[in-house]
Amino acid sequence: MIGTAVDTNVLSEIFIGGPRAIAAAQALREALSAGPVLASSVVYAELCAARPQNSVYRLLSGMGIEVDTQMPLAVLPAAASAWQRYVIRRRAAERASVAPGTSWRTFSSGRMPRWSPRRC
Repeated sequence: MIGTAVDTNVLSEIFIGGPRAIAAAQALREALSAGPVLASSVVYAELCAARPQNSVYRLLSGMGIEVDTQMPLAVLPAAASAWQRYVIRRRAAERASVAPGTSWRTFSSGRMPRWSPRRC
């Protein structure tokens, strides 16, 4: 029987109650009624970056989602920690100055910064 793989974005949307949580939950219910639903080791590690491993495992199994164990579960905490460090670095980079005197907030507010020409 062919199953459905579920992505971290779908599960995160459901867990945090984001704007698409209802649609994501409905799609997940439909997938579960059609056959097995699988979370890959990578999805599992990404979720474990935000919650304790045993909590994530219980949550997924309680939803009827199987966890792909091709990667040993003992390795996943290290993968989750690496993912968490990456997310922190990425967020810091997004908040860092895009150009001297220009913050990311300038771009997100819709105002374009004034660029001064550089002399070569």
